[in-house]
Amino acid sequence: PRALIPVRTYLDFSPLARLFPILVDGHGLRLLRPRILFTVVGLAYFLASDVSFSMAVGPFIFCTVAGILSKYGVVLRTGHHQSVKIEAFLFTGGYTGIVLMSLYTGRHYYWNVLKRSLGLRASDEVGDYAAWAMRVFLTGTLAFVVQLVVIGLDWQLAVLYTALALIIFCAVSRTIAETGAFYIGTEVFPGAIIWGFMGATALGPSTMLIMFLVTVILLVGPGWAPMPFMVQSLKLADDVDVKVSRVANLAVITLLLSTAIALPMILYWQYDRGALLASGGWPRYAATFPFENMVEIQHRLTAQGTLELSESLSGWRRFLHIAPTGPAVTAFFVALTLSIGIAVGRLRFAKWPFHPVMFVFLGGSQALTLSASFGLGWIIKSLVSKYGGEKSYAAVKPLMIGIIAGDMLAKFVPMVAGTVYYFVTGDPP
Repeated sequence: PRALIPVRTYLDFSPLARLFPILVDGHGLRLLRPRILFTVVGLAYFLASDVSFSMAVGPFIFCTVAGILSKYGVVLRTGHHQSVKIEAFLFTGGYTGIVLMSLYTGRHYYWNVLKRSLGLRASDEVGDYAAWAMRVFLTGTLAFVVQLVVIGLDWQLAVLYTALALIIFCAVSRTIAETGAFYIGTEVFPGAIIWGFMGATALGPSTMLIMFLVTVILLVGPGWAPMPFMVQSLKLADDVDVKVSRVANLAVITLLLSTAIALPMILYWQYDRGALLASGGWPRYAATFPFENMVEIQHRLTAQGTLELSESLSGWRRFLHIAPTGPAVTAFFVALTLSIGIAVGRLRFAKWPFHPVMFVFLGGSQALTLSASFGLGWIIKSLVSKYGGEKSYAAVKPLMIGIIAGDMLAKFVPMVAGTVYYFVTGDPP
């Protein structure tokens, strides 16, 4: 870069910020500095138009609404990842709406799979692999609930926590499988959501600390968990008429091998080089959230004179002392209603422009990063389809595949060069 002209992959329209103060007040300044991700542009060309359009305009809508609300003293973004904030409940409502609509549209199939997995007669033909998958799912869910109870949660809270965890993983998995949007962060953290719905007095510091710690360990990054990418691989296999049962068997073997290789290596590298160096400091920040919450909750309950009461509650007695956070719960139901409404509109109207996937991203960091690229892919697809028809759309497909492949190759080359550099010099590149 000191000798050659740099090739920028972003455009800087930030001087226009003074013309869009509401967007800026809603934390949308990054939208005025769009970055082009070639892989995302290529993927957007192959997606349904409503998906790409929603991914492109969703962040603008969210940041504009957030900016308007900020004028009235309603702040959507405040606190850290495991605090009670309105934005997190908007995400949760959107995720829940997506999962509920998925269950509704596939209700007959899921019901028959459940019956078949329990040894009952199903009205529709269900593959053995689906029945076994349901058995594994039910066993794993029960085992997770039991583990939560063993470490100190009441079974009622364990069930609630598990339900939220399933909503997160299912919503993220469906999104990645349907859109290919591989860069997903989430603001849905079960401990904080249950806190917002029930209140600190009903839960108590010890119970909340357990939920916060489990969240940090298992749910701090669902977008990078194995499940979404496993689901995506099965979806791709099904799209090209490859037998899903065969792919599923190979996928299980791959997952076991990957786990056996990845766990020892990441532990070695983190102990050798340091976890903070390997992960940009995120483990340290995430690990502090449960204890920051714990101190805050104890001080608050002590000031209110309810600390001893909160520690004495258990089981159903907790639900007699529920004190929901009003704005957060309202935000949940608003997002839930909008998410279901958009999904219903997509089912009922042929030219419906929006897709509920926008509620998985809203105005988060990932949405701000991907928005411009999805928008560019949508524009290219729309223009090619409108002026060239189906034939031209098919003719441009190889170009888009080449763009994706070129971007992947460009990212692969530094990995190889860095590996060679490390083995030659012994220093990290």
